[in-house]
Amino acid sequence: MSGSGTTVMASVAGKTQKARKTRRVIARLTAAALLGGLSISLNVAPDRDNPLDRWTWTFMPPAQAVPARANLSLEAYPDEGYQQFVRRSEAMAQAEIDARFSRDITISRISLVAMGQNGGQSAPLLSIDIDRTQWRHNPNITQYARYYPDSQTLLDLPFSGTNFAPPELGTGDIQVTLRWTGRDDLDLAVSEPGGEVVFFNNQQLTSGATLDVDANALCETVMPVPIENIFWPTSTASVGNYQAVVSLFARCDALTSAPIPFTLTISTNGASQTYSSEVSETESYRSYRFDFGAN
Repeated sequence: MSGSGTTVMASVAGKTQKARKTRRVIARLTAAALLGGLSISLNVAPDRDNPLDRWTWTFMPPAQAVPARANLSLEAYPDEGYQQFVRRSEAMAQAEIDARFSRDITISRISLVAMGQNGGQSAPLLSIDIDRTQWRHNPNITQYARYYPDSQTLLDLPFSGTNFAPPELGTGDIQVTLRWTGRDDLDLAVSEPGGEVVFFNNQQLTSGATLDVDANALCETVMPVPIENIFWPTSTASVGNYQAVVSLFARCDALTSAPIPFTLTISTNGASQTYSSEVSETESYRSYRFDFGAN
């Protein structure tokens, strides 16, 4: 082989060796960057002879995970027991944590305090410090919350919920009453023969039909014994066919997906009939038709 040929081969071998070394450097930098949580931007300037010499590297820090703080304030209901007050604070804290983690993916941890208010006094009901991974695997607030039993005395609340006075229910020509247990938000709606519907967003009709009790609305005003009631005062109901619908508006207890049992009592002219059934995400409503006729 001529000297010039040997020179050319040596030049090619040298460039090939340099290219291999450059690739190894790139591989090491890429691995280091990925392990260190860095994002990389590569720009290549055209160079026919040795394009690998023209790599430029830009290292950018990733979006930083951040902790978040939240404070809730709840006012005790009249005649509400401390136990029910704490259950209500749990439901509100659960909803707040779910919403914070869902809205902002950069939040890595949430510290929340729920404060109770009663008669001008203020005291903590619960606090929780939870990271996203824990919450995703087990979104059960009772597993992580710290409770403050001395707050019962500070807030001057009886413990038992038995002293929680049930709401007074309206009665008349027609009374339709829904009852269930738990924190979930079930809704009751009843349509008149003329087609008008009384429900949570239309609580009183021109006929006099009224939704006078709306429980667990938006999972915020949780009642110890949830009840919803719709009634037509005496001598106001039209003769004809009515339809009552029970629906699952919101699942407030994230710990279960089990069907929610309920009872529905329909009273017309003093005669009552009670139905038992359940609702869930797959069967979210139940419908009941009934007639009202003049005596």
